[in-house]
Amino acid sequence: MPATPRILHVHFKTRHNVGDAAVVLAIRELVNARLGRTRWISLPVRTLREPPTPRMLRFINGHDAVIIGGGGFCSKHALPLDERLVAAIEPPIALFGVGHNRHLDDPGLDERQRASLGLLAKRACLIGVRDRVTQALFAGLGAAATLTGDPAIFLRPARPWWGPRRRRPRAFGFNLACHGWTGQQARLEPLLDIYREVIDTLGADGAADLWYLVHADAERDVARRLHRACPRLRICRLAPAQLLHTYGQLDLVVSMMLHSSLFAFAAGVPVVNLAYDEKNRAFLEDIGHPERCLPAATATARDVLDACRQALAEPDQAAAAAVRERYAAVTREFVERFADTCLGRTAR
Repeated sequence: MPATPRILHVHFKTRHNVGDAAVVLAIRELVNARLGRTRWISLPVRTLREPPTPRMLRFINGHDAVIIGGGGFCSKHALPLDERLVAAIEPPIALFGVGHNRHLDDPGLDERQRASLGLLAKRACLIGVRDRVTQALFAGLGAAATLTGDPAIFLRPARPWWGPRRRRPRAFGFNLACHGWTGQQARLEPLLDIYREVIDTLGADGAADLWYLVHADAERDVARRLHRACPRLRICRLAPAQLLHTYGQLDLVVSMMLHSSLFAFAAGVPVVNLAYDEKNRAFLEDIGHPERCLPAATATARDVLDACRQALAEPDQAAAAAVRERYAAVTREFVERFADTCLGRTAR
């Protein structure tokens, strides 16, 4: 094996979604911290859905290991995989921080999607998942998976010189999902009404900074609409590490996108989530706050404000820190196992 390992990283596009970019960066930071110099080569997730060609197989099999992850890989956005391609992959495979996405009104995986995921699970040397729902999905396929949490939790924040600065005694952040989830068309306007009322109420006394935290390109329009309704709302559009630093200046986040909740958790900030996907509920349950996860289909502004007041009154920072350390310990062990099992490199 060459001194510098060549790792093929299969992941979603990172250009239009901060969460997808954060996952990729965090996985590489974690592995590099263990292995030192590493050569990373990206491969789009969609490639695993295509029939194999001799050229593609030579490319894939020319690497020392394959990491798939993270993000919503265990969902219809990636599945079904081409089973001939999966069977022909020769390097050891690790799934790292993968999750199952299932929107409101989404029927879930069909048999073909489950079968191809099951085949990949049998081929994988290691499986690390971001939540217990995904862990149960793999258990149903006969595969053992480790609950590592989402790798984005471990992204290193970086202070942006051009980023927003806190000016008032309190600061609240907001994020609304509008990237095309099932049911969005019918529910977006009521959700915007909820956000307007929540923003107006939390900022009513003028003693709070109000920031909209952009996680996907598709949010630009809703961010502008919320800004027009509340001109004090500042739109924060930053790279992943800089956005994570911005979360650290807040006292509370009202989110919808999963990685908005993850960034708040990583920064030690209480979060209230309006869940449009099963993954949101799974994460809030994993960190011990299912009561702060409200269903996007039925929640009211009063429900959100009540949850916000409770979170501000009981931020529970010590318990959250303990959960973060639990995730960190498991993830460190997972990376060690990857180095040993997939690359044959014992601990230095």
